[in-house]
Amino acid sequence: MFQRFRFRQFGVLLCFIMLVILINSCKKSEPDDPNIIYKKIDKSVKAVFANLPKVDSFDLNDDAHIDFKIAAISNAAADTAVTIIFGESAAVYCDSAFVYSSFFFKVKNLYEQEIPDIYNGSKRWWDNVYVTQRSGSNKTGYAGVGDVYLPIIITISSPTDFHYGWLHVQAESDYRSLTVIDGAYHVQANVPIKMGAK
Repeated sequence: MFQRFRFRQFGVLLCFIMLVILINSCKKSEPDDPNIIYKKIDKSVKAVFANLPKVDSFDLNDDAHIDFKIAAISNAAADTAVTIIFGESAAVYCDSAFVYSSFFFKVKNLYEQEIPDIYNGSKRWWDNVYVTQRSGSNKTGYAGVGDVYLPIIITISSPTDFHYGWLHVQAESDYRSLTVIDGAYHVQANVPIKMGAK
């Protein structure tokens, strides 16, 4: 009789644990901040034809204007290739020590939860940046390193009010492929956000 009582207690406890697990798995995750607008993007470019760029674009803030263009280009041997992000009324955090074709700075990634420097007019933010670049044995960028967070700023209503955000990208090790997975931005101007915040 004592064993039957313990078995019943164990069964009740097991049912309670399963119920708690089920309830927790069904909860919707709350956003970090209701002022952050998150968007799934899923745009990819891959240079497959010699010297013909593959280009795509997206509107992060859904205002019917393109915020960013992405491009990939390579030569026939694929020993020279580059993936690029162009900001349209937008800019990307960059490392101005690395320049490609005297016009594109290398993007500067941050880790999840890091916050970028505030825009101050310096070359820390730039509208034309490269993510990967290969010229023969000279290789720079984030090819094949997995997912990378890129700090961004976009202008929405005023060219002096910057809405901080991030793009989550992945560049393949072939230096010819780039995917923008998702992104987010803060609805309040001049408020930097953590990488990955939703």
